Amino acid sequence: MSINITRVQAIIEKLATISMNKDELTRLAFTQEDEAAHRYLIELCQGYDLHIRRDAIGNLFIRKAGTEDHLPAVAFGSHIDTVVNAGKLDGPLGSVGGLEILLQLCEQKIQTRYPLELIIFNCEESSRFNYATLGSKVMCGITDQQKLSILRDKQGVSLAEVLADIGLDFHQVNRAKRAAGEFKCFFELHIEQGPRLENENKTIGIVTGIAAPIRCIVKIQGQADHSGATAMHYRHDALLGGAELALAIEQAAIDAGHATVATVGNLSAKPGVMNVVPGYAELLVDIRGIDQAARESVFTAHPFFT
Repeated sequence: MSINITRVQAIIEKLATISMNKDELTRLAFTQEDEAAHRYLIELCQGYDLHIRRDAIGNLFIRKAGTEDHLPAVAFGSHIDTVVNAGKLDGPLGSVGGLEILLQLCEQKIQTRYPLELIIFNCEESSRFNYATLGSKVMCGITDQQKLSILRDKQGVSLAEVLADIGLDFHQVNRAKRAAGEFKCFFELHIEQGPRLENENKTIGIVTGIAAPIRCIVKIQGQADHSGATAMHYRHDALLGGAELALAIEQAAIDAGHATVATVGNLSAKPGVMNVVPGYAELLVDIRGIDQAARESVFTAHPFFT
């Protein structure tokens, strides 16, 4: 079966223009731009023998029936929401690649025994709610309404509110769960987000392990004081405590080995003015690795976490 690479490239380039910001690609989940991107992909399927639906959390399913349609589906896909200042291939490569497979099968009138299902998971990135893989978690039943009810974005908008904005009901979210038996397997085509393939002059690789993350928000309560009148030995500087913790996390990841990595993606302080000792600090911590014991050793290395 041939692939129309020109079409694939054109769709990816079009998606890259659907952005919240003019000078960079930012398409956070549940925004108007994210919904526009979903509508664009749905429009591309018009006129093809494909069944299209969205579930209660906004996951998009594009299905081509099999000759034995009662069999579990061969599934593939990715996502189209992005981080802030994203690359154009992270997510769309797998989503558009999967769509191209379905379009080609329809155009070439190729039948498959198993049904094929392209899944474009909603809110894969953590950039909107500091909570990653939201759509797939709901679909797999490893989160629920109670856990999701506390989610807020940086503007304080709840998940329930953003769902309502796109015509979905938060109270129906649990209906998006699907049984594992509905699927025979799942594939995802994805860019490598590190330098290994490029450095080794290879065009493709097969994933042998997923660097599962431990993510947490660390809150440090210090004491806000006047920056000029408070001697150094009297201070309880929350920002400096956060900085020391960030360095400790970095060293713990180095010591853990097994390709374990740790990132403090954000360190914020309040009140955030020049002439006040920070009384509060907050860190966003991301720890990943393919070895569970090594990954967890980073989390427990500092007394703060125990």
